[in-house]
Amino acid sequence: MHYLLFYDVVPDYLQRRAAHRDAHLALAWAAHDRGDLLLGGAFEDARDGAALLFVGESPAAAEAFAQADPYVLNGLVTRWRVRPWITVAGTGAARPLRPGSEAMTAAPPPVLETERLRVEPFTLADAPFILRLLNTPGFLTYIADKGVRTIEQAEAYLETGPLRSYALHGLGLCRVTLKSSGEAIGMCGLIHREGFDIRDLGYAFLPEFEGQGLATESARAVLAFGRETLGLDRVIALVGPENDRSIRLLVNLGFRDLGMVEAPSISGPCAYYQLDWAAAAPLE
Repeated sequence: MHYLLFYDVVPDYLQRRAAHRDAHLALAWAAHDRGDLLLGGAFEDARDGAALLFVGESPAAAEAFAQADPYVLNGLVTRWRVRPWITVAGTGAARPLRPGSEAMTAAPPPVLETERLRVEPFTLADAPFILRLLNTPGFLTYIADKGVRTIEQAEAYLETGPLRSYALHGLGLCRVTLKSSGEAIGMCGLIHREGFDIRDLGYAFLPEFEGQGLATESARAVLAFGRETLGLDRVIALVGPENDRSIRLLVNLGFRDLGMVEAPSISGPCAYYQLDWAAAAPLE
């Protein structure tokens, strides 16, 4: 996957650049030597800013570069942002796409409704909510620290995660909202997880909405969609072995504990749960 790092700069950038240029270039060439940075430089009129092209599995390298760049640290950059770039043509394209080949045009998951909830695809407008959700104590403790600390990083998370999953697979984590107020309270959905050939149930909720059966309600709707619309016969869930609340939810949904596994993008061993509809009771 490719990522573009954009810089907006101060009006007197050209006058201030010289004092920090060698340190900036040293950082850039070190990133290139590691294989993170492919190309970088200012626009023809340097006052218009700069762009740097990174490659990797996530935007982490581009974000770390910006956070360490002397131009940023010394106030020459007024704003920076990382954007996923889905390259489809040319040598080194992340997803080469020839005429007549299949594009990333899967339909997004449909809106699901329950008695109290709507489960619907995210949009970039959900970045403020994502910023809040991904930094709750429960998410950081039991799921992962995604390094999302700004609205721009939240947008990048949405673009490289749920929105990309919709386009590639027609499924992914979706926003869960209260029908009564329209307030976003969490996310739930089926995930195409690297290293597994079975769809994975994922969910996370704001702490003030836990303990009310809302996660179970949204998960039942998502599982029904997977079984009845996608034709799945099994779904898995990966959970930290110390996450008792999540484990109780999975058991309540009919999942069985199949032991511990290691999973890409998750730190530490996970408890591996599976729902096999051939052996489970029907969904209510």
